[in-house]
Amino acid sequence: KHAGEVQKISRCYRKNPRLGEEVNGRVVVPALPWRAVLDWAQSEAQAGARLVVVDPLAQIDFSEGGRDEFRNQDAFAREAVALARTMRFHLLALVHLIKRGGQARQHLPTSDDFAGAASLSRLTHVNLIMSASDWSDVTVSRQEGGTEGVLSNREVAITKCRCGSGAGSRLAFALRSDNPRLQELGFLARGRR
Repeated sequence: KHAGEVQKISRCYRKNPRLGEEVNGRVVVPALPWRAVLDWAQSEAQAGARLVVVDPLAQIDFSEGGRDEFRNQDAFAREAVALARTMRFHLLALVHLIKRGGQARQHLPTSDDFAGAASLSRLTHVNLIMSASDWSDVTVSRQEGGTEGVLSNREVAITKCRCGSGAGSRLAFALRSDNPRLQELGFLARGRR
């Protein structure tokens, strides 16, 4: 049913150097220097890509050059933003959240919870945090007014939106096992889950 879309995704996924290669019967996953990621993003943009996805950012080696990793992450973020603006493409970088324990786990994550240097969230235009959960009843707002109860198993929090008014909003989504697309259900009603 979705074979065409899966083939397109698969074609791009196979470009992932983190899949490793077999050497003498063992899978070897080479280091992936951050400058090589920028070079790859540039070549994809030159080939006509309008969206380049780096997934996940945590697998990139930021230890090169004798500088600490946070300085290299800062340089990567600045150069990635400049490259995307110059070559007119969008860069989507997936970042994991830091692990939180105790009482901190009860609070909704923010951009401050991104693993890595602060520049990874500071220099971006939009920060989204997606979370998965069991199916649950949530209340969403409707454009025409009022609210509605829906079943959701994904949530996207807009933690930063430089060119719009969406920051602080949360959206409910559904992801079903028989369809590889997220179904947007609406903005979560403020103060309600």
